[in-house]
Amino acid sequence: MNRFLKSNAWLATAHSVIFLIIGYNLLTSKPTSLQAPLTLFAILLLVLGGLSLVFGFFQKKHHQQWWQVALLSIIDIALGGIVLFNTQGTAVIYIKLIALFAFLTGISLAWVAYKSERFKALIGINSAISIGFGIILFFNPDMGSFDLLPLVGLYTLILAFFLAYLSWWMYDRKIEIISNTNPDNLSE
Repeated sequence: MNRFLKSNAWLATAHSVIFLIIGYNLLTSKPTSLQAPLTLFAILLLVLGGLSLVFGFFQKKHHQQWWQVALLSIIDIALGGIVLFNTQGTAVIYIKLIALFAFLTGISLAWVAYKSERFKALIGINSAISIGFGIILFFNPDMGSFDLLPLVGLYTLILAFFLAYLSWWMYDRKIEIISNTNPDNLSE
């Protein structure tokens, strides 16, 4: 399983790059709607899904879990198609997913603040802001359409960095080599 994780860390990295591009786009540009960023998101998902599907089938000889890569690829292609052909409907869903991610980030920061001995107040304030932003955006996603797009972009960038860390973790996993050598039978 470690070898499988290590060889497929590029998938998490590719998803990280996609969210990095979208987050940067939302943070720096002044879009009048989410249509352009979501169209770009859909195209990137379709391209990544197609490439990883081919890669998943090439892994069939080497890994028993090849179907997991193929399944993720099919999900990417399906999501890309849904987003491409229904950008208005998926804009609300995307904002709600980012709101949920902000809320969960705030909850995890609250836990860190509770356990931390240093910077407890600073982490607690960040937690409260993240939880509040998540709640406000989740229950009023239309408000985030234009006014809060830079914050949606910021949390998209945070998600991208989280995925980059996940890919690093997957790649950095130690591959254990099991030896059949019995140390009792070794002679000097």
